[in-house]
Amino acid sequence: ASVPIIEMDRLPRGGLSFETEAVGRIQFGIPPETIKDSMRLGIGVPNVYIVPVERFCREMGPALGINVAEFEFPAYFNYFVHQK
Repeated sequence: ASVPIIEMDRLPRGGLSFETEAVGRIQFGIPPETIKDSMRLGIGVPNVYIVPVERFCREMGPALGINVAEFEFPAYFNYFVHQK
C-alpha cells in the first residue's frame, strides 16, 4: 500500500492546515488570529487542532515571540458556530 501525499496549506500567521479523509481538516499550531487566516484562504476552520510540543515560538511575532497554542477562540468558534 502506498502512503498518500497530503497537501498542506501554510497559514499567513503561522500554522499548517490540511484535509484528511478520516476527520476532515486538521491544523498544526494555533497562532493568534488563526480562524481569520483559514476563512480568508477559503479552506474552512478545522475541528481538530494539534498543539506543538514547543508552545511558544520566538522566531515569529514581536521581540518576545508568540504563543502557538491559542486554542480559546477556535474552541469557541467550533462550539458556537459548528455546534461541536
